[in-house]
Amino acid sequence: MKQIRAGFIVLIFAFVAISCSSDISKQGSLFLWEVKSDNATVYLLGSVHLAKQSLYPLDSAIENAFARSDYIVVEADISKADPASLAGLLMYGDERTLESEAGPELFAKFKERFDKTGIPSAVYNKLKPWAATIMLQFSELSGEGYSQQHGIDMYFLEKAGDKPLLELESIEEQIEFLEVFDEYPEVFLDYTLGEQGKSIDELDELFAAWKAGDAQRMEEIIDESFEGYEEIRRVLLGERNIDMAKKIEGYLGGEDKYFVIAGAAHLVGRNGIISLLGKTGRYSIVQR
Repeated sequence: MKQIRAGFIVLIFAFVAISCSSDISKQGSLFLWEVKSDNATVYLLGSVHLAKQSLYPLDSAIENAFARSDYIVVEADISKADPASLAGLLMYGDERTLESEAGPELFAKFKERFDKTGIPSAVYNKLKPWAATIMLQFSELSGEGYSQQHGIDMYFLEKAGDKPLLELESIEEQIEFLEVFDEYPEVFLDYTLGEQGKSIDELDELFAAWKAGDAQRMEEIIDESFEGYEEIRRVLLGERNIDMAKKIEGYLGGEDKYFVIAGAAHLVGRNGIISLLGKTGRYSIVQR
């Protein structure tokens, strides 16, 4: 269980934890929360960024919340990213390579894993270590039937139609956070990937809990995955949770309905978004 790390969970899942605030009540078994102020409503859905087709159809309560909403809000809108600019953020633009920056021992680990996916070195050797780690992770999972195309974010983006689209962060902001991990790439590689067999077993367990709406179990698994890696937890979460909660409070200060799809550990635990909103004492928060 320890082999799958929070970077993996953050990229694949979104889970919502129930705060100890008295204003929060549990009435259902979905990863969907209704957050209400006097005049506005935010439907906050825990996202699965990579999923299998078997995740669908989604519960009608989720679909209805989306239909009632005036706005859709995603963690980051990939459609806004210019491919050339994005490549410049992910890859070295000079003589540096993954091999030269990661060193021979770590590069050998990358090569061994990439060789199993069939991705040639010409594709990954110009990637920065954190980007190579994520590409490797996604490639390995695709072989197990998990696809970004089946992720909840993509599903609702394709259904958005004329609904205005907002984002909690930008792609550039997310990459800026991830680039910190190039300071210690071997730790991030171990932390994120671990042993593939165990990763798949745990991911299947997480999907079962997501479908059952078992937020408590989700919180336990995420806490276990961060054990011994508090610095990585701080970088991945930390003030990002506070910033996202503030954005959501901005929505709650208006008069509209927002369907917010937020990522993994940003939502879970005492310092997660749901808990931060609950601690203000200004909102009614109910799990659907």
